[in-house]
Amino acid sequence: MPASAKYFFHLVSDRGLIPDEEGISLWTAEGFCVHLVRIVQTVDEVLKGSLTSDERQGWHLEVTDDAGRRVMSISLTDFDENRSFLPLH
Repeated sequence: MPASAKYFFHLVSDRGLIPDEEGISLWTAEGFCVHLVRIVQTVDEVLKGSLTSDERQGWHLEVTDDAGRRVMSISLTDFDENRSFLPLH
């Protein structure tokens, strides 16, 4: 990871895109991981309160760098409304 890199956290599916137009500059791999966990926790809370399991099908969190290259993608399809899709305990 460069000394500072800008990352964007988009919600993507075949039905649409919710882009992260601001992004965030992160200085370390640890900073990236901490921000990723925070984003996933937030998405988890939103999904629990607003989407049915059918509506969640096909969505994923896509992380891109400032050049638009995909860094990683996390599926939201396997979300279970009774537990987090990313256990943090």
